[in-house]
Amino acid sequence: MTARRSIAIAWICSALSLLPAAVRAATCSAPACVDAIEVDGQRAPQADGIVLQGGKDPRERKETLAEGAQLVEGTVIETPTRPRVRLQLVTRNGNTVTLDPGARLRIETVGDQGERWTQELGSVRFAVTRALSFFEVAHDRFLAAVKGTEFAVAVDPAQQEIRFDWRAGEVVVEQAVGVAIAEQDTDDDDADDTGSAATVIQREVLNAKQPQLRYRLDPTQYIRRFKTYRDAEQFFRDQAAEDAKSGDPRRALRGQMQLAAILNIVGKPQPAADVLERTLTDAARHGMPRFESQAARELGGVYVGMKKFDLGVPMLKRSLAIEEKLEPSGVSIGIAGAYIALGRAQGYAGDAKAWVASIERAMEIYRQINPDEQTQRSSALHKNLADALWAAGDRDRALREYETSLAIKQKVWGDRNTWPLANGYQDLGRRNLQLGRTDAAIPLLQKALDMRSALFKGVHPSVANAMDDLGRAYQRAGDRERANSYFQQALKLRQQMFPDGHPSIVRSYRALARLAREGGDEATARDYEKKAASMAREQGGGKK
Repeated sequence: MTARRSIAIAWICSALSLLPAAVRAATCSAPACVDAIEVDGQRAPQADGIVLQGGKDPRERKETLAEGAQLVEGTVIETPTRPRVRLQLVTRNGNTVTLDPGARLRIETVGDQGERWTQELGSVRFAVTRALSFFEVAHDRFLAAVKGTEFAVAVDPAQQEIRFDWRAGEVVVEQAVGVAIAEQDTDDDDADDTGSAATVIQREVLNAKQPQLRYRLDPTQYIRRFKTYRDAEQFFRDQAAEDAKSGDPRRALRGQMQLAAILNIVGKPQPAADVLERTLTDAARHGMPRFESQAARELGGVYVGMKKFDLGVPMLKRSLAIEEKLEPSGVSIGIAGAYIALGRAQGYAGDAKAWVASIERAMEIYRQINPDEQTQRSSALHKNLADALWAAGDRDRALREYETSLAIKQKVWGDRNTWPLANGYQDLGRRNLQLGRTDAAIPLLQKALDMRSALFKGVHPSVANAMDDLGRAYQRAGDRERANSYFQQALKLRQQMFPDGHPSIVRSYRALARLAREGGDEATARDYEKKAASMAREQGGGKK
């Protein structure tokens, strides 16, 4: 989520054109120009209180815009609701973009080959009159890609919904759906609270037969599930092959990056790196710097996971350099994200101070984009800074940052059970436990468990992990009876989800062995250790 203000969703029929078609195609030499203005239902030569950010000035400010005003790439425009201002833009390609009152939109790219916009809030109508190689409108994990059509996008944070409404032509709506693999049991400590390390693109067509598409704005709402690593890998290989045959270079590049992500997850980092190397070359050859930056960032992450820091860190610096070239002001979400990725790599390479410096730079950039910091992205930044500070040994400041991250998530998500909020309780609980503060840790870890249980109806690897957390907390507090109860519940859940010998089941037996030995029950401890050792030998602890 990038904003929390409530808006009134406008149906497409209410987003009326302000000018006749012949006038709307007026020439604009800039990426976009103000073509027409309406204030409280009346045509006006100018409007006050338009919120602008980025472009030539990274600061958020209110300005008066008049007809003919020019807007550059990287500019964010937000129209006020008091008075109600409707703003119609025309691009240098002759396409029109109409922002209803309360809409917030960013101009990403407007060039001869195509246009890309990011919609953050409200209702916006797009009329695409010129055939381009691409015309894309993005919001979080959703992307609408069109060629010659007219449609509207409405983002409503209050109702947790995004809606696409058709007017003419055909629109392909793409959604990045998280991937879950039944035999996967990774740690829940994801840096951006997405809950998924890979995504699959699902596509639906908006046209006369299906004139409206509605989706919930919840990253855990849409998950594509696979039973085994082999199933997941084959699916993504087939999809990448299909994407390569589409003739659309963007689709082909996305397919390659998705395949690389799943290869890395299933324990094949070198093949993943090979795919990303090809993706990087293809993106540069097609002149697609954003794809090149993304491929470089993902490739750097794979190399870092392989502990090849001499390859990973330079690749992440390459991604940062591309993002900085794309945004000369030095202020963009892409630049901030590149600093976060670079910082983690520096930290994992052993340079905790450089990690802190990179995350602080990312926070400085994001504060210029969103000064109030009341967004999920800002909470993830505070969590990243907390991780860096913890690695640097500044535990007190790190705890304060975890607390700040959790407080922001509580404001963003309220009392809803969400993955990011569960992570916030877990992060703070685990760190308190590491410091021996069991009285503080236990209620936080209990809250994380309750949320994960509600999210996944009690059956998910993260629920078992949360039970382990509470088991360790009670063990450290000296309550071995409760500790045993949680460890046993975690074991039972993993036996329900995974085949015998799964690494997580081995981990459960070893936790129970340690607890039994601590309580003086050596026979039970040896029995659990024997089961763990036997399973580990049979399975080799590997991925299949």
